[in-house]
Amino acid sequence: MSIIKKVVNDVIILTLENEYLDQNLSEELRGVLLDGIKNNLIKVIIDMANIKHIRSAGLGLIISALKTLEAKGG
Repeated sequence: MSIIKKVVNDVIILTLENEYLDQNLSEELRGVLLDGIKNNLIKVIIDMANIKHIRSAGLGLIISALKTLEAKGG
C-alpha cells in the first residue's frame, strides 16, 4: 500500500509514500477517502511531503474530494 492511514479522534491522516500522485495512487486514495466518508470521517489531512509530481488525475481527485468533504461539513 502506498498510503499510510491513521485515525486520530475524528480525523483521518493520510500519508502518501510515493513520489508521484498518478492514476494508480489516485484510485487508491479515492478508495481510502470513500471508506472514510462511509464511516462518517469527514475531516481529512493528506500529507503530501513525499510527492514530487502530481498528474492531472491526482489534482482532479484532490479538488473533487475537497468539494465533497466540504459539502458534508468536513
